[in-house]
Amino acid sequence: MISAEPERKLPASIFWGIGLASAASFAVSWGLVTGIAVAAAEGGSAASVAHPVTYVLSDASLNVLFGSGGILLGFALIALFSSSGGWMPGWLRWATLIAGVLAIGAPFFFPAFAIPLWGIVIGVWLIAAGPTPIPARGR
Repeated sequence: MISAEPERKLPASIFWGIGLASAASFAVSWGLVTGIAVAAAEGGSAASVAHPVTYVLSDASLNVLFGSGGILLGFALIALFSSSGGWMPGWLRWATLIAGVLAIGAPFFFPAFAIPLWGIVIGVWLIAAGPTPIPARGR
């Protein structure tokens, strides 16, 4: 579970909100990209679209993927770096910051490798770390 320290509620809220917007952007983009193939497969020759139109739709959906999806994820990772001081090891926090900065440059395509790479690293770390008890809140 990814959470934040209690005294860092603003960065945690920013991480949650921007991360959700990024995930929605990724979902919309993949829906648009796969929609082109599904329409061609289901419609056959009756749903033929000129190649330039297909290219424009494909390029626009990739701009959503790398543009808003990548940039929003980059800012979410920077907010996660800011809010995870007590529970995330230092090397992973710094890797998160680097991945966040690189993800902001995702529209330029070459730094986009950081997005899946960070996902693999954090996934392996979360599995290896195992579940941790949630501290009781003082009343």
